[in-house]
Amino acid sequence: MAAFSFIMFLLMALNKQAQTSNQKIVVIGAGLAGLTAAYRLRQKDHDIEVYEARPRVGGRVHTVLVRNLDNGYSNAELGAQNLTDGGESKHILSLIKELELELVDEHTPFQGMFYHQGIYYERTKIVEQIREKNPNFSTLLDNEINTPGSMETVINKLNLDEAQKAFITFVMNAYEGLSVSLLSTNIHNLKTLRYVLSGGLSQAHANLTEKPLLHRMSIKAGNARLPEELARRLGNRLHLNKILKKVNYHNSKEIELTFSDSQTVKCNKLILAIPCSVYNNIQFDKRLIDTNILKQIRYLHYGAIGKILVPVKSHSEEKNQWLSSAQMGVFFNDDHQLFNVYCIHEKEPDLLNPDFYQNTLSILKNCFNHTQFLEDIPHHAEDLNFVKYDTPVAKSWRSDPYVQGAYSAFDITVQELIDKRECHHGVEVKALFAPIHDKLFFAGEHATILDEIGTMEAAVESGERIATLVDAILN
Repeated sequence: MAAFSFIMFLLMALNKQAQTSNQKIVVIGAGLAGLTAAYRLRQKDHDIEVYEARPRVGGRVHTVLVRNLDNGYSNAELGAQNLTDGGESKHILSLIKELELELVDEHTPFQGMFYHQGIYYERTKIVEQIREKNPNFSTLLDNEINTPGSMETVINKLNLDEAQKAFITFVMNAYEGLSVSLLSTNIHNLKTLRYVLSGGLSQAHANLTEKPLLHRMSIKAGNARLPEELARRLGNRLHLNKILKKVNYHNSKEIELTFSDSQTVKCNKLILAIPCSVYNNIQFDKRLIDTNILKQIRYLHYGAIGKILVPVKSHSEEKNQWLSSAQMGVFFNDDHQLFNVYCIHEKEPDLLNPDFYQNTLSILKNCFNHTQFLEDIPHHAEDLNFVKYDTPVAKSWRSDPYVQGAYSAFDITVQELIDKRECHHGVEVKALFAPIHDKLFFAGEHATILDEIGTMEAAVESGERIATLVDAILN
């Protein structure tokens, strides 16, 4: 009898293994979230394929090489830059260590200027002046958690002059990714404002010391080395230049995908690791995803961010480390051979406009008067990693057809849903991005359960967690 029971158990186990091995999983999107999920599922011997619209991997991680004024080439990021924007960033740092990639780890002085209507203000002094005018700002912010309105409403309640308001508005927009009129009064956004008013940048960069330092960490030779290494390990299971156009649902069993080149692919599990901003470009079967859920996902806003990388040569007497205005933030590359000019509300035609660029340079020169600039007009960035440029190079994420924006945030549009949680098969997920029929899954920095949304850490965390969920369902 015991032998019969063992045989039955063995047959059931083999049958379950066969069923699992027949389950085809497709990941759409080869950014950090999609590649991480695919890599982890492949480690579990699942049948996995990844399809990416771009001719490269990495998504919003985009490394290029720019000739500096010493005639060498500097690695620089047109997209995601600082690993520590995710706080402890334990998920991505663990993955980087596992893949044996090296890190660049530094602390730079958090010292800079804010430019507004012809006047340059020291950051420390403008923050001190704001605090003096608002001694009870902490209590005010506590009372604003999840109240009607946006972060703009909250900022308007502070006692600020025009320059102070422009400073606070820029920092919130630049760090959180959205205009303050679109940021909800979620506790995370209010914490960011609290830390800005306390002299820091965010909860991840509190900087509450007398001489604050900004912790910056990146991957040696470029952040794109991480997605490139993940792609290498996936081998021929990764397919580039595949733009998803249609998702059909057949007999409540198979999902059929149609790409722009008319190729169709069938799968049993689908992981969408793409920004919500491009869901409008895809036709979804109503039997798979409810119209109301789809509408809410499509409502999410993404930041209008652009970057210009400008070769510079800085002198040791240069005391400022960064400059910001109502429209841009400027900081040195980790090798101090480039300026990263981080623009908000800008489309690529503006970034490449000679008048816009010359006006930007004039503002910079008056602040960084010990720095030499390459004044050539910026070149449009190709959608490839590690391309070499001999001039300044510009990239607008809002103009990018595969993102149509930079990164997500705690958006006022879906204020009540953006942080609601559920549990599926023992794995926590955001309710807005909960699995559908245990067949459709969502991954990406927008789907993270971490507070630091919109970061590389958030993308990797999401990919790891969704891979765990899919594996649990299949086993």
